[in-house]
Amino acid sequence: MKERLRFYTNRFFCTVFPESVPQRLYLFFITLAVHSIAVVIAGVFIGVDGAHNAGVALCSLALYIITFVLIFILALPYADGKLLKHDRRLRMSAKVIVVFLLVGAVVEAVVIAPCFMNGNALLFDKWENPFVPNDRIVLGEQASQALIHGENPYTHTNIVLAVEEVPTLNPTILRQGAFADEYPRPNETQVQAALAQAREHPDVLPAEFESKMSYPAGSFLFHTPFVALGIDIRWFYLICALMMLGYIVWRAPSALRPLVVIGSIASVLVWNAVIAGSMDSLYILFVLLGWTLRKRIWLAAACMGLAVTCKQTAITFVFFYLILLLRESGWRNVFKSAAMIGAVFALTNLPFVVADPQSWLSGLLAPISDPFIPEGVGIVSFATLTTNPVPTWPFALIECVVLVAALVWYYCNCRKAPQTGLLLAIVPFFFAWRSLASYFAMIPLLVFAAVVIEEYSNGSRSTT
Repeated sequence: MKERLRFYTNRFFCTVFPESVPQRLYLFFITLAVHSIAVVIAGVFIGVDGAHNAGVALCSLALYIITFVLIFILALPYADGKLLKHDRRLRMSAKVIVVFLLVGAVVEAVVIAPCFMNGNALLFDKWENPFVPNDRIVLGEQASQALIHGENPYTHTNIVLAVEEVPTLNPTILRQGAFADEYPRPNETQVQAALAQAREHPDVLPAEFESKMSYPAGSFLFHTPFVALGIDIRWFYLICALMMLGYIVWRAPSALRPLVVIGSIASVLVWNAVIAGSMDSLYILFVLLGWTLRKRIWLAAACMGLAVTCKQTAITFVFFYLILLLRESGWRNVFKSAAMIGAVFALTNLPFVVADPQSWLSGLLAPISDPFIPEGVGIVSFATLTTNPVPTWPFALIECVVLVAALVWYYCNCRKAPQTGLLLAIVPFFFAWRSLASYFAMIPLLVFAAVVIEEYSNGSRSTT
């Protein structure tokens, strides 16, 4: 029995990690482990009162920085040569990490699968569901319902009705109204009192909670058929994640396909994000398609345009995409792509702009104009350690400086390291006033996919 187990184990690892695996791809699995630990520690910092201190915040911050460094190295084409002397240690580390991540994925599958099959019940009603839909997904469903009934989604979302529909929902808190003087955030008693008061007048939107549809039209257009059919829209975003996995496997060289499949399954944070209500798998899918299909100018630009119409975060990816296009093929293709991206965005949003331009613009600008509480896993975590209000403008300034610096560096180096743009596009958000963990959940898989597809799928390097 032991011999058979050893045989199948060796066969598994030889299939997933053949001798020809490029050294930097091992870093992907190390990145997944470090990123997972960072998220756990950040969750402890945010959710455990006794752990809300500078030491825990610094530990989480350091692990996130290490995660970004590992992703950056993964994106460097010349990293393979530098890592060659560490091949054995990298391979062994990847094997050990894969075992732990796959065990974690299987355990979570036992928890996550019933969420889809049995509403909010886990393990056949034995546990309470820890994955509570966030307000974005519930407001997204409201927007789709409004669209189905011929109403404007940007004027018919209501956080009070959302909380009544999902009592365990945690609404996004704003520092205004009754919470104007509460820093860094109101306590749970104050939140529940404000919600109770809001329920007394459900037609009046409470100032203390975000109630706007604060994303472009693509954020609800694509999942509207699922809402019309009465299907949990998390299924749609799971399908998007699976489509991304299928695309990566399809484009990967045959020798690396087992590694890609196992790496995708082991990306536990991606699946956690989907079940928790993150809609990022849709825009990340479009970014991946646009980035890896950019030789087909019109198709790639259309994909990038669809990404932007799903979430504002995609705009930074467009900046790096256009710089890479400029350096690879010149201004003419940049103008073509920019025009197509703008056209796709306009086509999907124009009806709502015409219907109520003020509501549409107010919704889209909400992420930067509304007075959110400080929240996230980036440097803003230190701003939550004091009860003395911290101004938001330094964070906005640092975010802009980091973005400009990243764009300048990328312009100078994108020909040598094109995939770094997919990391640099998201790094500025680490310095923002709101730097939620979900912003970064899918970035390791995105960069890994681009590296495999762009640098190993067309025979430019040996993989067999």
